[in-house]
This record gives sequence, C-alpha cells and structure tokens, in this order.
Amino acid sequence: AGPPEAAPPTARPPEAGDAEAAPARNFDVGLGLGFDTWGSGLRAHASPSFALTVDGGYTFGSPAARVRFRLGLIVGYTFLKEPAETDGFVSFLLDPTVVVRVASDIRVSADLGLGSVTITGLQPTSTLLIIPKSNQKLVVSGSGVARNLVRLGVRGDYQILPALSAFVWPAVATSPKTGNFYEALTRVEVLFGASYRF
Repeated sequence: AGPPEAAPPTARPPEAGDAEAAPARNFDVGLGLGFDTWGSGLRAHASPSFALTVDGGYTFGSPAARVRFRLGLIVGYTFLKEPAETDGFVSFLLDPTVVVRVASDIRVSADLGLGSVTITGLQPTSTLLIIPKSNQKLVVSGSGVARNLVRLGVRGDYQILPALSAFVWPAVATSPKTGNFYEALTRVEVLFGASYRF
C-alpha cells in the first residue's frame, strides 16, 4: 500500500485583526451655536449676544493615540446691540489644539486661537469707544475696524457615531486696547454644536 494521503489544509477562522481597519477620519468640520457675554471693554452694561462659529481642521497621529495635535481654523460671528446701533464681530483664527482621549467616546481638548476680529457698524458714540474731549470728534470706519484677537478654549466632545460628535466649548476671547477703543475687550463665549469627521 502507498503512503497515506496528506489531509487537506483546514481554513483558519477569521480573527478580529483581519477586519478592514476603520478609516482614520483625520479631517473635521463643525458648527457651534451659543452666546457671548461681555466681560470688559464697554462703557456700559450689555446683554449676552448670540454667537456662531464654523470650524475645521486636521488632527495628526493615530486615532488610537491618547494625545494628538490638531491644527484648525475658526470663523466666528457675534454682535453687540447698542441703543443707536448694532456692532458686528467677525473673527478669523488659526487654532492649534491639543486633544486628549479620556475614554473610547469622549475627548477633551484645549485650544489657543490667534487671529483678528473685524468690528462693523461702529459709530462715534459707541460704548466700545472712549468719550472724546469737548473740542474733539471721533472719526471711525463703520465698514470695519480690525483688532488682534486671542481666544483660549476648552472643549469636550462626545462621539455619537463613528463620524459624528456633539460638543460643548467654553472660551475666553480678548482683544488688546488700541486707538480710541475704551479698553481691552474681553468676551466669554459658550458654544454647543456638532462636528463631522471624514
């Protein structure tokens, strides 16, 4: 009798590591809605104002890493309602961010936004400006006055779906005193929104 035939190879059961890796989703875009309160820079009290931001960015590193770096951009809008005018605030910021994954579906981040804010609708009587001496008259550009802006934020994200997260994002935005402005302008901002990663 000849040698026994070799048994056919048996198929290896699939393992979890064989599954196709989930996409990295390093890009993101988000929309936040909330309010601004005015901390300093006004000669008179002002009520909180509606605030809106659109942000986007790229997060470096592996999604499995505990700490990652994100480079983002923020475009923001709010307004200040005065008795005789409404001042608009449009900001553009470069926003480097440190992101920490504290749980599988929770991330906490700290960001430092650097850029400028353009204030539109200013009138010489604005509460943002100094009171001129009796023999002087302020001349301002209602079409827009730009000021440097620094924005420090802390954000919490909760992952609802692999590509969708909800967030809360408090921040403090400050512009130094320049020209005829009354003093440094500080706003405390609180935003609620959602971001999509792709």
